Amino acid sequence: VRTFFSALSDEGLAHSTIKGLYGLLNPSFELAVEDGIIRKNPVTGTLGDYGAPAKEKEALTLEQQEKLLKFVEQSNVYKPHLPMMQVMFGACLRVSETIGLTWSDVDMKNREIHVGGQLVYYEGDEGYCFHDSETKTDAGIRDIPMTQMVYDAFRKQRELNLMLGLQSNVEIGGRSGFIFNTKHGRPVMPAGVNSFLKNIVNAYNEVCRNTKNKRKVEFFREYKCVYISRIYNILKNEEYEVGPYNIFTIYEPKERRIVSQNMQDKVINHLISRHILY
Repeated sequence: VRTFFSALSDEGLAHSTIKGLYGLLNPSFELAVEDGIIRKNPVTGTLGDYGAPAKEKEALTLEQQEKLLKFVEQSNVYKPHLPMMQVMFGACLRVSETIGLTWSDVDMKNREIHVGGQLVYYEGDEGYCFHDSETKTDAGIRDIPMTQMVYDAFRKQRELNLMLGLQSNVEIGGRSGFIFNTKHGRPVMPAGVNSFLKNIVNAYNEVCRNTKNKRKVEFFREYKCVYISRIYNILKNEEYEVGPYNIFTIYEPKERRIVSQNMQDKVINHLISRHILY
């Protein structure tokens, strides 16, 4: 087992990933011991410190947050997502805490947010579904004062829910009236969005490696968060249209007429070819 974990470590897997595998293997072999299939659990005590340490996460600076929120605010496509982003940024909430907020957690009169739990999605007795869970730590139970931006965001979200019919129609763990919902009336699922954004980032990185016009790449990289958000929303809302081509002539090593797509179209082409056509 140690050899197996060592090989995973050599492949570059993180310690947290190997720890997850350990958490799956150890109880399985423990059951085998209890059933008399094997005499001793070969997994217990083998975790060690295999795997790469967790990468340090870099938070957006205040300037980056302001630029991103300003872009979303000025966009007719992404503007419906602005209130949720403002709440997350302004109140420093985890995704699971944000999607778990209900209107009873929000005291608009005293301008406070009460965080007493979170929504997590995993397999239970009734299959995969949302579960009302405690906060990650005891310190996670807290009352957060609203800034003016967050207060206005909640008011705007209430208006959007009424206009777009995004009313919560489920009860989870005795809680109802969730604030951020899908068109089906259920809380927003973070996993699908995270997976899709990861695919966009991978496609973007591949385009950057293969694009010869490095000035174009650097401009795209500088505003990567903005472009990825734009691509995600265009595809989600089925509003994608191919942009104009860049047409130019090169003369070395011989004269040729070049027709090139913009960076956004290149990223979307990679997404379609890799995750739909492949």
